[in-house]
Amino acid sequence: MITIIVNGKQDTVESGTSIGNYLALKKIDAAVAVVEINRSIVKKEDINKTVLNSNDSVEILRFVGGG
Repeated sequence: MITIIVNGKQDTVESGTSIGNYLALKKIDAAVAVVEINRSIVKKEDINKTVLNSNDSVEILRFVGGG
């Protein structure tokens, strides 16, 4: 297990977890989310290739529609 910081809160995940897997675990639709790791935005095409590392600082923003 590794420790990461997500939106300012500590979380733990299995070593080798990709951003895509993390979003799926948290039931977040990657199509409507923007992910930043250590102040760098992860491109949509890299979501499943980018693996989380210990002490990564992750920010997840979700777009919500409304009127």
